[in-house]
Amino acid sequence: MAHLCIFIRCFNQILNVVTSPAFYKTYMKIPTQSTPLDPYIANNPKLFPFFKGALGVLDGTHIAACPSSDQSCYCNHKGGVSQNVLAATTFNMHFCYILSGWEGGASDGGVFHDAHINDLEIPSWQVLPSRLSHL
Repeated sequence: MAHLCIFIRCFNQILNVVTSPAFYKTYMKIPTQSTPLDPYIANNPKLFPFFKGALGVLDGTHIAACPSSDQSCYCNHKGGVSQNVLAATTFNMHFCYILSGWEGGASDGGVFHDAHINDLEIPSWQVLPSRLSHL
């Protein structure tokens, strides 16, 4: 049990560091319109028509961790305890956005909406895929 407590404490410290403003200002860079598309996609006729103008990839995941103070809020839809995390990467696999800390039961759309309202900057010239356009 002691090993699990140490792991959780270390995991939370790392999560706090990678989501801190100081870390973001130094290491997280949102791609711009002038950011070149990864050559693997740009030179592949099967991929390029579908990813033309794309900046990166955005997805959500659940991490089995929560504050010890209020575990009941972090119950997910499968009955486990987790945090809902939204992350974006460039096509070079560099993280350019991370939002963590949402309750496990929070919907992906709700987490995306919070990110978009607060600090996820999607350039005005960028069009979201139709799957996300309803959010």
